[in-house]
Amino acid sequence: LLLVASVGAVSFGLVVLTNTGWAPPKGASLVGFYGPFTRAWEFAVGALLSLALIKLTITSRRLALILGLLGTGMLAASLWLINGTTPFPGVWTLLPVVGTLLLLIAGTHESNIVTRAFSGCPMVKIGDWSYSIYLWHWPFIVFAALLWPDNLAAVFAAALLSFGPALASYHWVEQ
Repeated sequence: LLLVASVGAVSFGLVVLTNTGWAPPKGASLVGFYGPFTRAWEFAVGALLSLALIKLTITSRRLALILGLLGTGMLAASLWLINGTTPFPGVWTLLPVVGTLLLLIAGTHESNIVTRAFSGCPMVKIGDWSYSIYLWHWPFIVFAALLWPDNLAAVFAAALLSFGPALASYHWVEQ
């Protein structure tokens, strides 16, 4: 617990530093969107939750509902509040990370409207496919943006087209 919490704290500290104007030495690509040092805290949050779930149980249906609604609200808010001008990774990353954390905690209770909504067949299917979609969507979007700059329709179409190979790789590689 201490090791994971320490790594998470140092990583989030780097996020705060980079958001206050501190810049790494020229050429250092280890902090930023793809940098492991400023993204490790997100994994640490999940690891700490996993370790805490050994002892943590939500016994109150009302508390589970409140946490689930709050987590859903935070995820929805992140769709509108985080955009292309938001420093990422940054302190705004707390919104989707903590929102997801709250949803996972709410899901430890046997039943409430939020857990039922997210555990329905369509949502479970999307969850099953999500990693493949995650892997395929970005290359499609980047290539479309390079081939057709300033064409939002092409980028959107590329994102939709990425579902084909994503579902194929889910079926023939992941499964």
